[in-house]
Amino acid sequence: MKERMGLALAGGGGKGAYEIGVWRALKDYGIEDSIGAVAGASIGALNGVLFALGEYDLALNLWTSISPEKAFGKENKKESMVKTIKKNHDDKKIKNINGEKSYLKEKKYIYYLRCLKESYIKFRERRRSASFKKRIEDMEINGIFSKEGIIDILDNLVDLERLSHTDIECFASCCKAPLNKPKILCYRSNMNTEYFKLNSCEKEKVKTILLATSALPLVFGTEIIDDIEYVDGGIVENIPILPLYEAGYKKIIAVHLKKGYIIDKEPFPGLEIIEIIPSEPIGDFFSGTLDFSLENALKRMELGYKDTVKIIKELKL
Repeated sequence: MKERMGLALAGGGGKGAYEIGVWRALKDYGIEDSIGAVAGASIGALNGVLFALGEYDLALNLWTSISPEKAFGKENKKESMVKTIKKNHDDKKIKNINGEKSYLKEKKYIYYLRCLKESYIKFRERRRSASFKKRIEDMEINGIFSKEGIIDILDNLVDLERLSHTDIECFASCCKAPLNKPKILCYRSNMNTEYFKLNSCEKEKVKTILLATSALPLVFGTEIIDDIEYVDGGIVENIPILPLYEAGYKKIIAVHLKKGYIIDKEPFPGLEIIEIIPSEPIGDFFSGTLDFSLENALKRMELGYKDTVKIIKELKL
């Protein structure tokens, strides 16, 4: 009998399609049945839920039918964001942002997000930054983009109630949001990670946790769980190893969504980590995390499959 393993899935928005390719390889080579627990951050948590439920076909369908509108919602607060940027940025190019409604198609939201962060950093020391900071905080609470797309998926396509009956343990990580400080400037600092075992939660709480773990500051609004404000689970620890280790797993497959992320193995004596890392670039924050195009989703899935098959053969899993 094969040793039971854990599966840790990284966060990374649109790059999460890579994990579906990994999953297909685990299925094809008979390793899927050896996975006893899955833990994920951000999009990795959403993929992890589908894995725990054995919903590969649904996962494949979701990723091949995804679009920017589904990922970010039709309703958005872009107009307010553009107004804020124009008011607080000296760059003439930014002053001329016209705010077309076709921003999703033209991906102007990527440029807006870049400008917004630059604006805060540039003006935070000036007097007028007080009102700007307030605008930032308001947008962080509510998010620039709507969660209606993911809410629709969780409400109508994924049977979250079945998590309490599956044999596969499922964990999601969320970061506690810092108080009185804009989240956009707090990546990896002043945040603590909390892990939730989804099998033990009621359906509505599972839904809230999944919304929280994918709540990238500014992009989506924060979520409240047990009176505590949470944001994206991948900010501090993008590949959640700890809950799997504490659950007793001594061999874990860790799926990366970018090169260069180093897992600190010192806190996990006796743990064997099998790392699957993209052999080719699958995008940065702007060209990957925020990219939910079908063309690139298919490429990432294919690369995930190829990279995993190579590891399986090399390690004779």
